[in-house]
Amino acid sequence: MIIQNGLAKEKIENYLLKCGWFQDFARYSFQLQPEEFVKILLDEMVRSGAASWHNNQLMATTPYLAPQREWMNKNIKPKDWKTKDY
Repeated sequence: MIIQNGLAKEKIENYLLKCGWFQDFARYSFQLQPEEFVKILLDEMVRSGAASWHNNQLMATTPYLAPQREWMNKNIKPKDWKTKDY
């Protein structure tokens, strides 16, 4: 949610089902099929106050600064990370 600056309600399930971490948490931590776990995760995020709905967008409730859109389109691998000279 933070990287995307919120997720549209109609896109959340598809997004989550494509994420490897989500597949693993559903299956191995909660012993559920990923499709079953979507609603459970979303309900808990809202219940706990970690996220809330704003105009059909699920938004993180913690203060954050979303990255610029240009960054999202880059294919940056950790091997390409550069350190700053201080």
